[in-house]
Amino acid sequence: MKYLIKILCLSMVWVGCEPGDYGCQDANACNYDPQAVLSNGRCVYLEDKIEQGYCNCDNEIYDCAGICGGDSILDCTGQCNGDEYQPNNCFDYNQSDLIAFYFFEEVLINNQPINVEDWVAAFNGDVCVGAKQWDCNSPPCELPIYGYNSLNSLTDGYMLAGDIPSFKIYDASDGVYYDALPSANIPWQNGDFFNQIETLSAE
Repeated sequence: MKYLIKILCLSMVWVGCEPGDYGCQDANACNYDPQAVLSNGRCVYLEDKIEQGYCNCDNEIYDCAGICGGDSILDCTGQCNGDEYQPNNCFDYNQSDLIAFYFFEEVLINNQPINVEDWVAAFNGDVCVGAKQWDCNSPPCELPIYGYNSLNSLTDGYMLAGDIPSFKIYDASDGVYYDALPSANIPWQNGDFFNQIETLSAE
């Protein structure tokens, strides 16, 4: 009889539980819920967070100085806590007599058009090969991208025929540099003045 009473009591407790009564009951877990009456079997631990790329249970990451949740950032030269952030320096390049133009219908950050204070730059590897402040009022707007001239040592590392340029966007309002992806990858060719790309976007 006492076993029957125990079963009935457990049944009453089970039926009486609300959805909010379930949670992680392991105090060592990141999502421990001290109010949980029953376990939902969904505890998340620090090792799970580390596998996801975080360094603690608060979804923070290591900064460039190796501090978990720190605020140190790389400048545009790759130096941690460096002091080079101005686009006219970070996007420094030399003009060449070998050139192609890339036209963009839209340039976006998080699906929003960039503004006239922002910059767009092209790179060949880590060498800036063209840049401009994006004061574009009548799209499509062009970005000149310069090529390597063997007679001009200032163009070492610049574009060669068939190279695919990469792009960066500088968000002036936040002081942030973004790697940007074009909707099409068009090989560089000297004298090609009509490279049309629908979007250049960053997130």
